[in-house]
Amino acid sequence: TDGGARHDRPHPEARERPVILLSKEERDVVRSYPNYIDRYVATAQEMFDEPNMPLTYLNSWLALSSSLGDRARIYLKGKAVPLSLWGISTAGSAEGKGDAKSVYRQCISASRRGGFGAVSIGNDTSMEGLNAALMDRKGKVALLFVDEASTLLSGFKNPRDHFPQVKGLALDLYDGEAYRATRVGMAKDEIGEAVDVTFNMWLQTTWDQVTNILDISDIQSGLVGRFLVAIGDSVKITDQSLEPQFASQYQVSIGGQHPMARALGDSIRSTEGSYHTLHGTGVEAANREVSLRYVEARKAVLSAISGHPLEQHLKGVVLRVTENFLKGAALLALSEGRDKIEMEDLLLALKSGEYWVRDTLRLVDAISSGEYRRQVDHVAELVTIRPRTLAQILATPR
Repeated sequence: TDGGARHDRPHPEARERPVILLSKEERDVVRSYPNYIDRYVATAQEMFDEPNMPLTYLNSWLALSSSLGDRARIYLKGKAVPLSLWGISTAGSAEGKGDAKSVYRQCISASRRGGFGAVSIGNDTSMEGLNAALMDRKGKVALLFVDEASTLLSGFKNPRDHFPQVKGLALDLYDGEAYRATRVGMAKDEIGEAVDVTFNMWLQTTWDQVTNILDISDIQSGLVGRFLVAIGDSVKITDQSLEPQFASQYQVSIGGQHPMARALGDSIRSTEGSYHTLHGTGVEAANREVSLRYVEARKAVLSAISGHPLEQHLKGVVLRVTENFLKGAALLALSEGRDKIEMEDLLLALKSGEYWVRDTLRLVDAISSGEYRRQVDHVAELVTIRPRTLAQILATPR
């Protein structure tokens, strides 16, 4: 298929494509900067002997957004955007997904006075169910928490299901421009009302499922670009992981919550108590140098995709992924009770951003390969299994 749209040709094999955003001097700054992410990782290492670090790092950022996302907004492109982060954790069976999820839930439960249930709206992804939950979340965080997310992702592709409507609402919520479009009960006066929430989406599934379900349209729509992608490491079996009780004995005495998770939550709550800025106000760069460094990082990512077969579509993907750099930096500032993003905040977000971009590009490559395979399979079936006239073959797309 040598038609004119060369950028639509799927990439046949995933490639390692490192994106280096920090200089050696900047990495030294990051190493010496105490921050929420390092404290979260330390908690995971205390709770589990060998946590699956890619999943743990992704969950740390989503936990921070779920803990502090309702404290303020960030101004992008002349509008206030909620500090929403989406994540999709991919790993095989018994590769640490459950451990990472456990730390994630415990840290949110420790940091939110209402516990995990104060932010989670579960996994009722019907349009009316989601709208009903959002009505109770005005000015707050709403977390769509879906384990074994293959059903949800498959539903996004089914035009006869309600899931595509949910997907459209979610895309708008991420950008901070959603409006209620369905009626719940008889509340007709609330149709069209703006939805003002920080909307986080946490999905977990296997790598094979996510790459087999998603296709090129999910790259074009920006769905892939809105996610932070974590590809789990291979399984690590240790003596401790085989014990009936993973972490320390004293978890039981304090209701099953690890003391380090509680301490992490206490620090966040103290920050919330000292930070009186209301939801809707802005977190912004402390100086011009921070803004210029952010622009430089985004340009570096755009340069990294130059020449990729899907470059035109990837531009939209990486521009959305790199928006998360600034969201992450804003959340780090909030975690310390500041409304100004310092350079250290941005550098730490860029460090994680290298992995966000890398794994997003891997996902795009895998989706492209799957699309290519499906097209080849379709042609092979058409030609070899089902006899067709020449006219029928020429009339078939691709």
